[in-house]
Amino acid sequence: MWRAIVAAVLSLWAAVAVAGDIDYDCSGPLLVTVTADGGCVINKVVAACESVGSLLRSMGLRADCEVRVAGSRLTHYQPVGALLQSLQDAGFIKVAFASND
Repeated sequence: MWRAIVAAVLSLWAAVAVAGDIDYDCSGPLLVTVTADGGCVINKVVAACESVGSLLRSMGLRADCEVRVAGSRLTHYQPVGALLQSLQDAGFIKVAFASND
């Protein structure tokens, strides 16, 4: 229960903060990083991974914008899966894992 409340608060905070901090025109890939503690970071803004897709769409990002997903060796599979599901549910069609190159 506590995790759901924290996720909802983070999502609300992120929705307000993200709108001003992410200026993205789809000219290149947008990087979303999954942290070791299970959060997602977009341009230094932390959001719940399960709400990233809807946040990006609510900001007006088109479904054909390219999104790259990155994480550390300490990142667990569950938040990565939640992020991928969120992006799919929001209609994003160009989603890939970022390379280390």
